[in-house]
Amino acid sequence: MRALISSVSFHTVRSFMKNKLLSLGLVAAALFSGSVAHAAPVVSFSPSSMSVAVGGPYLVDVNISGLGSQIVSAFDLNIKYNPAIIGFTGYTLGAGLGGLWDSVDASVPPMDFGVQAFSLEGDDDVLAGDQTDDAFTLMTLSFNGLNDGFSFLSFGNSPDFEINLVGRRGESLTDVSYGRACIAVGQGSCATVPEPQSYALVALALVGAFVPALWRRRQTAVSVAS
Repeated sequence: MRALISSVSFHTVRSFMKNKLLSLGLVAAALFSGSVAHAAPVVSFSPSSMSVAVGGPYLVDVNISGLGSQIVSAFDLNIKYNPAIIGFTGYTLGAGLGGLWDSVDASVPPMDFGVQAFSLEGDDDVLAGDQTDDAFTLMTLSFNGLNDGFSFLSFGNSPDFEINLVGRRGESLTDVSYGRACIAVGQGSCATVPEPQSYALVALALVGAFVPALWRRRQTAVSVAS
């Protein structure tokens, strides 16, 4: 009877672990295929890392990619930075926006550089004809290096006032991903910070290492009990 119970427990544990591993594999595959089939817009800085001397001015682009058939008819973007290390001095709108645009500096000193911009073209289809690429530069920022050190550049959090991209019919774009950058000034250096995708890969690796170890531990416990 004891051997029978141990055999049943062993097969139950093995079946449970196989189902868990299969489920994890299906989830990972679904996430991967979904990311390929439903690519979302990405707003990023270019370059994403740079080293400059104290002084300036220097330039960094704010780009958008992955628009697909969508357009950008307006945007409201606020950028967080360290004002002790760098200071923004201005911006120019990207030529890829197409047509005539108007904009206003919407900064909130001292740690927030913001720009609100909108197209003067009233027809979305005409604007789509101007924005022939699904990736282009929204604006180019100019800044000075003030002191030794480094400053991260990151976008705000509020979808209403800090990270709002407007597409067709005045509707905000959804599922937009926002990147960040690092600027090192003088003797400063940028720390390596993993992107969110790197965290996901690490998590999957930990799961892959933990599950087989747990299965072996339970298998050993069953063998000892028998």
